[in-house]
Formats: sequence, C-alpha cells, structure tokens
Amino acid sequence: AAFAPALTSKPNDWTLGINYTGGGVTGAGLNGAYAIAIDARGDVWVANENNKSVSKLSSTGAPQSPGTGFTAGAQQVPSGIAVDDNENAWVSDSGSSNLTQYNTVGAPVSPVGGYTGGGINLPQEVAIFDSQSVWTPNFPNNSVSKFSITGVPLSPATGFTGGGINHPQAIATDPNGGVWVANHNVDPSVGSISRLGADGTPISPVTGYTGGGINQPFGVAVDSLNNLWVANYNGNSLSLLSSSGAAVSPSTGYKGGGLSGPYKISLDGAGNVWVSNTGISSVSEFTNTGTPLSPSTGFAGPLLNSPQSIAVDQSGNIWVANTNGSTLTQLIGSAVPVVVPLSTATKTNQLAQRP
Repeated sequence: AAFAPALTSKPNDWTLGINYTGGGVTGAGLNGAYAIAIDARGDVWVANENNKSVSKLSSTGAPQSPGTGFTAGAQQVPSGIAVDDNENAWVSDSGSSNLTQYNTVGAPVSPVGGYTGGGINLPQEVAIFDSQSVWTPNFPNNSVSKFSITGVPLSPATGFTGGGINHPQAIATDPNGGVWVANHNVDPSVGSISRLGADGTPISPVTGYTGGGINQPFGVAVDSLNNLWVANYNGNSLSLLSSSGAAVSPSTGYKGGGLSGPYKISLDGAGNVWVSNTGISSVSEFTNTGTPLSPSTGFAGPLLNSPQSIAVDQSGNIWVANTNGSTLTQLIGSAVPVVVPLSTATKTNQLAQRP
C-alpha cells in the first residue's frame, strides 16, 4: 500500500540526513563540535571547543572515542583539526597556544603541553602541506606558524608575517607549496587574503588580496586549478581568486543559494563548493563556476544547528559539525566523492578531484 499522507508535489530529491552523537549516547564527545577532518578510511575527526576534547567516529557514525572524547592531549580550546598521511590528527588549541598530535587510536604523540614555539599564539585552523609540514594561523599577532611533521618549529619566534596577514582566521595549502590565509582584519567589513610561499616568504601585496567581494572571510579551500574559494561571513557570499590572487568572482562575490553567515567551505570531487551557514543553520552548494545549486533557503532541516565546519568524504557524503546542537550531521551521498585526507590530495595534486 502507498505510504500516507501522499505527497502533494514532487520533491527536489531524496537526500537523507542522519545526526550522530560521538563518544557515547549522551553526545558528550561532541560537545560544541567545531572543526572537522576526514581521514583515509573515512573516519571523522572532530575538535570540540566546549569540552576540551577530540572525538573520532567511523564512516558509519560509530563512536571510536570514549564518552568524553579524547582528552589526554594538551587541549583547552581545540579550534582546528587536520589529518596527515600517517592517519595522525593534528589539533590547534587557541586556548593554550599549541599543537597536539594524536595517533589513530587517539593517544597523544606530542609531548605534554603540545608542540609550541615558532610564534604560535592562539592558533585557529590547521593545514598540512605534502605531509611534510603543518601550518596554523595566529589570530592576535598577525602571523603564521610552521612546524615539521615531527613537531619541530620551522618558523621564527615571531612566526611568518607580511603579505597583508591581519588577524588570520583560516588557512589552506596548495600543491605548489603556497599557503593561503583568510584575514579577519581589524575592520571585518574589509578582510583580505594573504599568500605565502612554502618557506614563509610573502607573495601577496602588503594589503593582501582584496578583490572579488571578499568581506570578513572565515573559510578557504583550494580547487583543482589551485584557485582559492573563500566564504565571506559578513558579505553572505563566496569569492574566487585565481592561483595568482586575481579576482575571478564579481565585486559582490557569488550570492544566492541560501548563503547566510557562511562560515567554512569544502569542495567535492567535481569542484562543487559546499558551505556551512551559521545564519540560518543550513548548507549551500555552488558549481565550480559560482552558480548556486541549493535553493534560496539552502539545504536546511531540523538536523542542522549552527553548523560550523563542513567536509566531504571519499563516498560523497557531506559531514557537518553542529556547534549548538553538539552533533555531527551526515548528508548521505549528496556530493561527488573526493580524495581524503586533504593532505594526501595536496600531495598528489588531486584537490577537488574524484579518487
């Protein structure tokens, strides 16, 4: 027999969303879920700001961490996370200014107190280049720190500066060794993007790159052509810069598709752009040319609650960390499969490409 009540109109699609709580049924391991990363097995790593921990879930949402998450590391306010080629997770701590490295079972590899030095100061996100170096932006002292894959600081005591770095918020690396930084700036309505070489030398001008509608950028991602996508929190828009920093997007950026307080950004294997919206608790999707694919309200529903970070896995699932909901949302098969982790995709020059 037909299910009741009958639909009155044809649905747009049959996308299925599932919410998970990590590390136990109470969701304690996902308390204030903030940053997210996918490893080579499709396991999901989450940095939890509120309960000072890191969670790990399997590709099917089964908790791999204890009920309180992994707490043995030197974490006070874990704010960023990335996975290297060896399946180790790197976590930046904006509370105690360090990097903590965890192995696959959640045991700290870094020493007590984490990795420090190199100018690290209230670090925000983490990005890994070629599985050889770890980068993190330092919000208050307008710099970027670089560490070796074994935790040795490679940047000077003041970090790398210049190129317009000004209250850096987000970071990404490209296969050419370039490091891209989203700058919050003192005046957030301005904002800018900085670029450094692999040795920390500034490539962008002293004011950074400011075209293409950049307005309080909070998230960045590199595509298969080494172009940079930017989520503009204040502008409710996306910007696209070429690999040389030239504006590709219009002066107002790309708009529509339900963008509302866009926070973080991830690219799938077709180069489509996925964005978490904190303004209306939704997800937006754009083509690789800036055309919105999501409706004017974005992809929304009761599962999403102040989504912060977003990631695509190798099966084409979208994973979203909900800070207010303290949950992890999986949108099953909504995207095109992509190479993970990002460190491997960068190393093999397969960013925003199918596996």
